[in-house]
Amino acid sequence: MKKSEENSKEFSNALRDFAFDVAGGAAIRHLADLEYTVPEIKSKLDFPISEQQIGQAVWKHYVDKGIILTKDPQDNRDNMRTRYVACKGQYGRTYFKQVKEENLEYEAYNYVKCDFGKLIYKDKNAFIKQLDVLEKRDREYLLHMPWPLYPVWHIKNERFIRIMKGLNLD
Repeated sequence: MKKSEENSKEFSNALRDFAFDVAGGAAIRHLADLEYTVPEIKSKLDFPISEQQIGQAVWKHYVDKGIILTKDPQDNRDNMRTRYVACKGQYGRTYFKQVKEENLEYEAYNYVKCDFGKLIYKDKNAFIKQLDVLEKRDREYLLHMPWPLYPVWHIKNERFIRIMKGLNLD
C-alpha cells in the first residue's frame, strides 16, 4: 500500500470516528455510565446504529474509564501511570518531562477476573442457558458486550456483584 493511500485511509478512519463521536458517542457513553444495557441504549437513540457498534463504544468507554481492565491489576509492572509535566528549560523554553507514578486507582481487590469471551466461544447456547438465572438487564449486559477470548478484569460495581451472586462466582 502506498503512503498516500495509508494517509487517506487513516484520515477516513479519523473522520468516521469523529463523525460517530459527534453523532452519538457522547450519548452512548452517558447512557453507559447510567448502566443502561446495549439494547436499552439503542432504544434511546434516534439515529440508526447497530447494537454491535454500541457494544464496541461501550466496551471502549469502560476500558478507558477502568471499569474493565485488559491486564491483571495485580501485575505491578502494569500498575504504573505515565503522565507528562510541562517544565521550563534553561532559556525559558518549555519542554515536557515524562513522569511515571503508581496507579492506585486499580487496586486488585476491586476487580474480578472474567472469561466470558471464551465461554461464549466454546458453547454460546450453554452460556445463554447459564445466564437464565440472572435478571434481564444483567443478562443483556453480558450478552451484548464484545468479550474477548482472553481474560479481562471487571470492577466489582453493584451490577457485577449481582451477576457474580447470580452465577455463584463469589
